[in-house]
Parts: sequence; structure tokens; C-alpha cells
Amino acid sequence: MEDDGMGSLAIAPLGRSFGSAIAECHFLDSGAALVSAVLNADGAGDPLEIDLWRVDFEPLVSWPGRAELRAGPPN
Repeated sequence: MEDDGMGSLAIAPLGRSFGSAIAECHFLDSGAALVSAVLNADGAGDPLEIDLWRVDFEPLVSWPGRAELRAGPPN
């Protein structure tokens, strides 16, 4: 997706509208910035996108390893 390099991923087909957030986690990328990752669903409950937001609005530096993921929103 066009998100200034933060790494969000659209799940095809494009053009569906947001319904709800169904899962969320967060991590620190290798640039030591907090990143929120949310799985969003469309109005029918089908996966829509994985929305990544690096809190300093800079591009994502690296993907985390599984052990680096923390459940839920950042505090």
C-alpha cells in the first residue's frame, strides 16, 4: 500500500471498505521505533489489510522476529 514506507499490506481484492479491527500487536523495529500492526476486516468480516504504523511516521526499518511481537496495542 502507499503508506510512506511503513509496510502496510492490502489483501486482495482492493476496493473493499473497512469494517473492524480484529487483531493487534506491536514491536520495536531495528530503528528502535515503536510499530503498531493491526489486522483489519471488511464489512463482511473478511481480512482487508494489515495496517502498520510506525509512531514517528518514518519508513519501517525491519520486520520483527516472532519472539519480538507483543500482543495488543502499544501502551
